Amino acid sequence: MRYLFLTALFLGILATSCRKDAPAPEEEGDDTTVVTTTSKHMVLIIPTVSVNCGACPLAHHEIEVLEEENENVTHMSHYIYGPLYHPYTKYLMDKINKTVYTPLGHVDRRHEDGSVVYYPVNMFKGILGTEVEESTGIDLSVKRINAESSIELAIEVATESVSLKEDMMITVVLIEKEVTGMGNGYDQRNYGNNDPDHPYFERGDWIEGFVHTHVIRDVFTAFEGDALNLGSGKDSWTYSIQHSTLEKDASAYAIIAFVNRPGEDIQPVLNTVQAELAE
Repeated sequence: MRYLFLTALFLGILATSCRKDAPAPEEEGDDTTVVTTTSKHMVLIIPTVSVNCGACPLAHHEIEVLEEENENVTHMSHYIYGPLYHPYTKYLMDKINKTVYTPLGHVDRRHEDGSVVYYPVNMFKGILGTEVEESTGIDLSVKRINAESSIELAIEVATESVSLKEDMMITVVLIEKEVTGMGNGYDQRNYGNNDPDHPYFERGDWIEGFVHTHVIRDVFTAFEGDALNLGSGKDSWTYSIQHSTLEKDASAYAIIAFVNRPGEDIQPVLNTVQAELAE
């Protein structure tokens, strides 16, 4: 049964390219793993950071603490230049059309007065106190099939809300969970070197081998997202990741998928799911 299932899914992907409206696989054999299912609100923090930003190590630390304390919080890091930069960051900054400061971040790309708002690091925890508890009306489920040469993904989006059945988009981002390197573009400037209350006290004015987390490596959808057809209350997005396109083992990566509405400006994120590419 599992071989028939895998073959059918593979042929379907070949026939309709990366995106199709057919439902996600509903029958799981030994090759299929239901990676993540969430009906809760997972909050997406999007910090804008730079290796030349001496205040950024504290931002990284605070976000990681929030994730450790709450399983419904994740992030993806927007590096504004250098080897950790991805063009998706320029797309986001151009759409927001604001001066970029570091380390600031968006929380679910919230709007105030019609514009996406940046928040300083010390506000993240307070915002999450109410944000996580809010209902989104969007359920997300990720299924993964590990084939010999590829990883087959199926992300199911479901809603019972009439107001959420039209004009919905999904964006799927590949992140490298941890990146370390030496020298320019990787060593991290550190303003906390002489502050005994700082988490990176006496780590140097520049931290060598700094661990950069959730670095954007690819975007599998259009930058603005792929359209969903939720007229029936459910739709699936599928994609085939070739192992040959990954520079490292699949265990080094995860995907972050989030749902929002289309628009001329960057729209708030309604719900997010994170899933590993390999156990």
